[in-house]
Amino acid sequence: MNILHLYENMELGGAETHILTLAKEFSQNNHKVFIGSPNGPAIELFHRNNIIHLNIDNFYDIKSTIEKVYSFCIENEIDIIHCHYFCSQLVGVIIGSVLNIPVVTTVHGVYNNENIGIFQDYFSGIIFVSEEACEKHISQIRTNNYEKAKIIHNSVEVKSNNIKKPDSLTDEKLNILYISRLDNDKFPSINFIIDALFKLAPKINWRLKILGSGNRFNDIVGKSAKVNNELAEERIQVLGAKKNVSQYIISSDVVIGVGRVILEGIQWKKPVICIGNGNYVGLIDKSKLNKISQVNFTDRNSVENLDVSSLQKDLHKIVRSDPELLKTIEQNYKEVLNKYSSNVSYSKHLEVYNNAKRLNKPTQFHNLMNDLQKSSLIGGYFKDLVYASNLDYPIYHEKQEKILMIPNFSDPLDTWKENLEQFLNSQRLLENFSLTIKIPNHLLYKSDSIIKDIEDVLFKYQANSRIADIVVDIYNLTSEGEVALINKHNVFIHTNRQQIFLMIQCKLLEISVINNIELMNRQLPEQVEN
Repeated sequence: MNILHLYENMELGGAETHILTLAKEFSQNNHKVFIGSPNGPAIELFHRNNIIHLNIDNFYDIKSTIEKVYSFCIENEIDIIHCHYFCSQLVGVIIGSVLNIPVVTTVHGVYNNENIGIFQDYFSGIIFVSEEACEKHISQIRTNNYEKAKIIHNSVEVKSNNIKKPDSLTDEKLNILYISRLDNDKFPSINFIIDALFKLAPKINWRLKILGSGNRFNDIVGKSAKVNNELAEERIQVLGAKKNVSQYIISSDVVIGVGRVILEGIQWKKPVICIGNGNYVGLIDKSKLNKISQVNFTDRNSVENLDVSSLQKDLHKIVRSDPELLKTIEQNYKEVLNKYSSNVSYSKHLEVYNNAKRLNKPTQFHNLMNDLQKSSLIGGYFKDLVYASNLDYPIYHEKQEKILMIPNFSDPLDTWKENLEQFLNSQRLLENFSLTIKIPNHLLYKSDSIIKDIEDVLFKYQANSRIADIVVDIYNLTSEGEVALINKHNVFIHTNRQQIFLMIQCKLLEISVINNIELMNRQLPEQVEN
């Protein structure tokens, strides 16, 4: 199976790690996986694992993005488009509909996502990373789409290692690792941890390393420097985002965080503490692990308030290497192996992909056009496309069936001349179809010489050209005018490789697209009604 993931960012965050873990697992199971995204720090990790990258500079440049993804899907024979987050879902729906490729999407959290309500009929699979995320969006999903919805928790690539008392505790020094985005939405949590550890400094000989980046990075650096100054030694190091996170986990005595951080710490058999912005979950055991999996391994279904004494109690258990804690660590590891490992996630995603191929069906484009108007992400172009498709266009032909060509006459590889000759060679086409040849705006200054070239072809087919219904359009068209022109026709003949977006426009407008008039002629029934 050839799978294309679409994602709008490529930082070193949880979603990127989730996609990478999934991509690696599918790749190891002999599937071919691609990622379409902007460049970013995480791209190196994808390259390192032989995941082919399609660079998309700006997802919100809809026209350019759609052209790139459309060509990429054809060239690489993509079987599944798996999109994540907002604009990638929009692009996935359009390309999947036009190329009849099943589209799967993952909802990574409890953020508002209008696309689930608007485009659910065009997704052949909808994955939620937690019960909480599913509950948030399930009211948007119609009953007939329930079969598409599935909960698949985040996962990690589980590695085996032996439990042993960390060497760093032999001198009673506790190495703590905190991993998170350092953004506004995470700031209360890290703020609590720094303040709590400062108060515990006389009682516990700790060292804290903070991994992550974000818009509060400088604030955290400043706060940490102040603590170090007060304690007269470097207790806190703010290290920024790192690609080799596992090396920091291995060398730590305890890992603190939320989300995938919980699973990463457990799979390296470390004691893990979950601390959120509002609640203290504490040292994770099997029961807590399964409970917080319902809220994507956060504190949102916990009730204990952030409290310094709770943190102190848990840290003392780690310092003492409590025997019960060692048993808990082993149980946590087995639970992750059985429920939250990447091979378990692989099997569940493969089931979704196979189901998506079964559920996928050709798109009713008039419905898609109406739904595209509802999206706040779609921008002016597609709204204009819908509006312009209802406009009339002042072009007059004798015959009801109409063919359109918009050649690039300055491109020596353009096949307009061959297609025109094939049209003039076919008695059935001449009798039943009209042909419009539109000179594009950027070549209107050469219209006299272009018309002369067209007349030269007609001259060679004088007998047939007398019965041909051909119009050469030399209007200077706005984008709306071009859509109205296209919509006046039944068939679009694409004549060069630069016409990707024109082809997509035509398919959205339910205009047949073909690259060769002779092929069209052979496909016509023997008797064509006028």
